[in-house]
Order: sequence, then C-alpha cells, then structure tokens
Amino acid sequence: MSQLSRIMTMMKWTLSIFLGFLASCSHSQSQLPEKADEIIETSVLDSLGLDMEVARDAKYRFQFVASSIKEGKVQKAVSYGTDQYYFPASLVKLPAALVLLEILNEKNISLNAFPVFDTVQACGSTKFVDISRRQHVNFKQMLEELLVVSDNHFYNAIYHFIPPEELNRRIEEKGFEGVKIYRAFTGCEPFDQLRTYPCKVYEFDEDPRPVYSQEAAILDTGVLSEKYDYSKERLFGSKHENSEGDIVDGPFNLNYQLEIPLDQVHSMMLSLYYPELFSIEKQWKIRSEDFLFLQDLLGMYPSEIKGTYRSLKRFDDFEYKYVLNKEDYAEGRTFGKLGLSYGFASETVYVPSEGVGNGVLLTYSVYVNSNDVVNDGEYDYETVARPFGEVLFAKVLEWHNK
Repeated sequence: MSQLSRIMTMMKWTLSIFLGFLASCSHSQSQLPEKADEIIETSVLDSLGLDMEVARDAKYRFQFVASSIKEGKVQKAVSYGTDQYYFPASLVKLPAALVLLEILNEKNISLNAFPVFDTVQACGSTKFVDISRRQHVNFKQMLEELLVVSDNHFYNAIYHFIPPEELNRRIEEKGFEGVKIYRAFTGCEPFDQLRTYPCKVYEFDEDPRPVYSQEAAILDTGVLSEKYDYSKERLFGSKHENSEGDIVDGPFNLNYQLEIPLDQVHSMMLSLYYPELFSIEKQWKIRSEDFLFLQDLLGMYPSEIKGTYRSLKRFDDFEYKYVLNKEDYAEGRTFGKLGLSYGFASETVYVPSEGVGNGVLLTYSVYVNSNDVVNDGEYDYETVARPFGEVLFAKVLEWHNK
C-alpha cells in the first residue's frame, strides 16, 4: 500500500516485545484464580462495550486481539480469550503467501513465472496439478485468487511448492510460535499430507523457459507426534457428517489439523503492514514491490482481478469480507483475510486511519454452529458471524479513536 511504504519514522520493536505487550493485556486461566480471571475477562468486554451474546456466551468461543497504531507505533493493545483453540481455515493462506514471496525473492523467480506440477503416489484432489499443466497460471494470479477469492487449489499448489518442513521452519524462524501447517486442502489422510509433488517453474518469454525445478519431498511421519498433542478440546459437536456423507453420533475430530494461534495471525498482519516494528532478522525478506502487491491484494474486490483464466463473476465483492469497506475510512476500504470452516468464522482486518502510520488492526474468531453438527456445511456464518464482526470492529474503532 503506497501510503504505508512512505512511513519513515516507525520505532523498531522486536517481535518479543510486541508479544509481551499483548501478553500483558490477556489473562489466561492458568495465571489467575477462577473468580479473579472472570472479573478481569469481563472487564475487557465491558471496556469495549461488548455486551452481545456472541461475545459473552462461552459456546461461541469468542476471542480477539486488537492493536491501535499511531505514528507508526502500537500505542495500545488488548486481547481476550486467545488461549482457546479455533480452526484457522483460510487464514493459513496469509503465512503461505508471505513465505512464497520470500522464496521467490531468494531464488530470483518473478511473479510472472508459473509452476507445473506432477504427481507421485497421488491422493485426494489433484485439481491444482491439472490447472498448472493446462492453464499455466503464474504466481501473481495464484496469489490474487488465493487471497481475494480464497481459492483452495492455489493454496494446495503453494503447499506443494513449499514443502511443509520448509514452510513451518521459515515461520518459526520469524518468531511466530505455535504454528502448525502440515495440511493442504486436498482431503488426503494426515500422513499423506506430508508428501509433496515435484514441480518445474517456467518463465514465459517467446516460449516457456525452465528456471527452477524441485523434487518430490517426504517429511517423516514422526513430525505429527512431535508437533501435536492429542486433546479432547479439539473434538467438536454432538454429531458430525462422515466421509460417506452420513450424519453420525459423536464429535468431529480436529486433532492434527491446521493450527495458528490468533495472536500469531495478528502479528503476521502487523509484520506485513508495519515491518519496521520488527527487528531486521524477524522481517520478511520480500521484494518491496511484492510487499506492496500483497498489501493491496488484501483490500481488493473479486471484480478488480483482471486476466484470470476463468470467470469470477459468481463471487460477490464482499463475500470474503465481514468488516466491510466504508467511505469514511481513510482509504475507503479494509485490508484483511477471512477464514470459514467447521463453524469457525475468523477474520484479520487492518483499516488505515488519517495520517501516515495510523491504523487499527483487529483479529477475531467466533464459533457459530447452532445445530451442533460438524462438517455438514450448515453454520451461522451470515446470520450470526457477519453482523457480529461488523459490530465488533465498530467498537474496536471507537477504542482506537479515544
């Protein structure tokens, strides 16, 4: 985003300082007696005027982090309930995009290059392989559809282009903790998710010219027992839809799935729009023009994507935004990513304020599944989560402006 690229006076805070600041604003049950914790947690909601049932009733599993940024510095931050598990769904596409751009920079591969995949011991959906072979979709368009219309096939392509061992290593090296990305959206079994397909990358001059090749990769299955702890807290619902499409009794198992703590998603957004808040070694090594491209993508409408290999007319401009654009925002629009799956609705959204280096960042999640059946596709996203997201941001914006 051009405005943010001109920030010259940002204070350099390390990631550890920022996370420590957030930690001072949150209150985990392990640190306080139960009654004291309830009083402090409630006071957080009271201070923002959040008296809605969705914020107060534990069944919605509401959690959020908010930061008020003024003159390039985080002036204040607040968080609530972030020790709870939630399923991040498409929020995983944000770190995938950041790591992809860092790798393309390191390997001197342009956004106009395109990968072509092959399969080895294929499992689940391989549509992303077919698209790569038939359509030659370049990285630029992959990122556009990944973030603007939340395309799962291009997330799968990026997951196979960046094997999970490297993807998670790079994220950890940047200081983000508790992130576990060992799954694509292909429907494969957990162990099969640890095997990625080979690919070749081409630049297109007059004819396709190979510039990079990558062999298939297999990650040791021991990583699942090493990185994950099985927990009953990841069992959801009184019933669920099984792989045969039948509704059966018993909870749905979200163990060994994607995990990105909400405060870490929040910090990733902060690292994208305010990189100078982080120490040099924690900043993403991304070309400046690609940084601006990614920042702008998070604010784009589907109707603004040009040159796609398919029609995007079926996507409403606000389908993947709960906190909607408004004329009275500094740039007239919001910048963020929405994740929807298994009844969890989660969004991270940044809105610039007037003046250089000013804005508010909100990251939140709610669980909206009134029928208590998981994996049936029937959730309360539009009736509960969307209107709540709008009200929540309005309250946080008031807090930011005080």
